[in-house]
Formats: sequence, structure tokens, C-alpha cells
Amino acid sequence: MAPRGGQRVDVKEQGESAHFIEGAVSSAPGGPAAPLFVLVNTSHPGNVGAAARAIKTMGFAHLALVAPRFADVLQQPEALALASGADDVLRNARQADTLVE
Repeated sequence: MAPRGGQRVDVKEQGESAHFIEGAVSSAPGGPAAPLFVLVNTSHPGNVGAAARAIKTMGFAHLALVAPRFADVLQQPEALALASGADDVLRNARQADTLVE
């Protein structure tokens, strides 16, 4: 069952973590909020690209990175290659230093 009302699901693998926060991004004024997928402490650009591709494949569009190891991770060749058609998700992704931001 999907989380509701701003609930968060944490996923951790090899020191990286991802957070799904439902309702974090508004899709339309007064309409239901679109989910925001948050990757925390990413260390491999390929994971960011693959996540962007998965997000787009599932019909979503919002990605945020918190404290990625490389500040330019969204422009890294490996991220772009593994995004494979989800360049718009990478291009529109937000970056922040903390999860609170």
C-alpha cells in the first residue's frame, strides 16, 4: 500500500538512501499532490540516472537529491546514459544540502 498524507518510506542500500514523500510536490492548484522522490547521499551517478528513468517509466517526474557526493551528479555522463530518455527528470531535479531543505 502506498504511503499517505506525507508519510515517508525509507530505503537504504550500501550507504545510500532514498525517501518517497507523498504530497511533497503540488501537481496542480487545488489538485492532488504529485509524489517527490528523494535520494540521499548518492555516491554513484548511474544510480541517479537509473532512478530518473524508473521515475519517468512509472509516470512520475519529480526527483530531489540531498547531499550527493558529487555536486555535478546530474550532468555526469553515467547519470545521463542510464537516464535513457528521462533527461527531463534529471534536468528538473532539485538539489539540497539537507532533507529539511
